[in-house]
Amino acid sequence: MAKFLTTVGNSFYIEQIILNAEKNLTLVTPYLNLSNNLIDRLNDADKANIKITLIYGKSELNKNEKNKIEAFNNIEIYFCKNLHAKCYLNEHSLIITSMNLYEFSERNNREMGILIDKETDDEIFKDTLKEIESIKNSSELKTQKVEPVTTKLISPPDEKNGIYDFHIPSLYKILKLKFKDYTVLYEKQIIIEDFPIKGVHLEINGRIDFHFKNDRFYDWLRNNYRDKINNSCSDERFFWNYCLNIYTSKYFEVSEDQEGLEKKVTKYLEIIDNVKEQITIASKNYN
Repeated sequence: MAKFLTTVGNSFYIEQIILNAEKNLTLVTPYLNLSNNLIDRLNDADKANIKITLIYGKSELNKNEKNKIEAFNNIEIYFCKNLHAKCYLNEHSLIITSMNLYEFSERNNREMGILIDKETDDEIFKDTLKEIESIKNSSELKTQKVEPVTTKLISPPDEKNGIYDFHIPSLYKILKLKFKDYTVLYEKQIIIEDFPIKGVHLEINGRIDFHFKNDRFYDWLRNNYRDKINNSCSDERFFWNYCLNIYTSKYFEVSEDQEGLEKKVTKYLEIIDNVKEQITIASKNYN
């Protein structure tokens, strides 16, 4: 159940969200002037290899602020000029609040906020994640210093699998972590349902398929966004048949070893991310 927060409660739970983050931490705030306490907490999260996503707006970072934040090793920084929302979250809980992350707001202003728990308010949590993703997609990426997830999760090639699908076990592990808010299934192929939007299913084996339950939306997408989606991935082969089939370039070759595995998994992740972004953007313009 959602919890109402006063000024003191906002400060306390923002710190708790940072302290209790396990894999991901997202901070959305128009103004930045981080207190030493928050800098220390973020530094601890960074050392724990927690991915920090910071979205700010209104004005560019000053030199001192920029130096502090860009010293982290696991951070993505985005600038959104018209940002006014304030939201702070980890995998388990989030705060939607009036409080900015700057010292004056912590010490002098009267603030209100709502604490939302993913377990008890899952629908609100997911809706908030979708809106943050939309804000991020409309923002300018300023800094990206995040170690690729592939370097930690790619397993040695399985000799039982052929070159056609030897990437599937490692790709499954990464997708399950990367898109943890979706149900990722794996038997002979990877399936993510309602990805990236409801009614679209992603299937992965030797190729990448996006299946559309809504034929009308699929036809509209093909007529209006075909070129944008095709051009989102250089040299890949797109076939708009009963569904969207995507093959890697015929010049894309990999060896059946660790180096080839990393290369293939990285390529599939790139394709999925790029097409996901285009379908998400298109869905907002569909009537």
